Amino acid sequence: MSVLNKLLLTATGLVLCMGMTRAQDPSSVDIDLRQSTVDPARLEVYVRSNGAFFEEVLSGLTFTIRWVTTSPATLGTRVNACPAGIAISPTTQVTNPDVNGNPSGFNYRSYNAFGTSLLIDEGCPLPQDTWFLVTTIPVENNPGCTEFQIVNDDFTSSPGNARDFFVSLGGIEKTGVIEPTAVSIGACAPDCLGVPGGSAIPGTPCDDGNPDTFGETYGVDCNCVAINTGVAEPLSLVLSASPNPTNGMFTLLLPSPLARDRAFAYRVTNASGKVVHRMAGPSLPSNALAIDLSTQPSGVYVVDLVVGGEQATSRIVKR
Repeated sequence: MSVLNKLLLTATGLVLCMGMTRAQDPSSVDIDLRQSTVDPARLEVYVRSNGAFFEEVLSGLTFTIRWVTTSPATLGTRVNACPAGIAISPTTQVTNPDVNGNPSGFNYRSYNAFGTSLLIDEGCPLPQDTWFLVTTIPVENNPGCTEFQIVNDDFTSSPGNARDFFVSLGGIEKTGVIEPTAVSIGACAPDCLGVPGGSAIPGTPCDDGNPDTFGETYGVDCNCVAINTGVAEPLSLVLSASPNPTNGMFTLLLPSPLARDRAFAYRVTNASGKVVHRMAGPSLPSNALAIDLSTQPSGVYVVDLVVGGEQATSRIVKR
């Protein structure tokens, strides 16, 4: 907040409060950012009046929300809880591409309110020592997991920015504390590798590091489990491949009545035993699996397939 703005707010507060018997003022006003319990894709901004309630003019409020530029998320149209008494308006989103040596940087959107009417007249006085919702902000364009936080940092406090957290009650500055909690919005549950919103979830392929196993998938407990031990089982599953010989593309044909709701895995190895192609999944996509060896040299290849507890092998000749 610039010195000029602070002087203007002070003058405004003095004019508005002339002739009034002023009650004890709050000692400070804190601010907090939370995730909505009603809609998890919304942010909620709360303020807390410390030491006393406040029913007069909230003459100034500024805060800035920050999130990483690697996220495509944006902040949508806010809904103010007290639109006449605390009329919060956003500034245009801006980007600082180099914060503390981080080349990805942060996005920022600042919000300001300049009140002219008594909070008591608008039905929204600030209660004492109690968090009070002032605005709700939807998060949009957020396909992944994004962390948001109200901040004062080098960018918000840089000359000419005036984006730091600021509160003025009746023209008197009462700025308090920014609660340090950050809010993560979106698909933020950690996957089996501990990555928030990651794709390594139960049922997806993994690698247990054992060259004698294949078709490993993450179990419900996130252990990497192979559905095949590499030891030949009775060939109760009959395979055929067409065309064979092939110039590259061929189709692995499975019996049509085979249940498709079982975990499957296959690998293709060359004559040296090197795996040149593999796939696994929680269920068969089809009873006809298309496999492409176009990039492989001519020779004999072996396809090992496991569906549930059944295993079969087919030999393929690549021209």
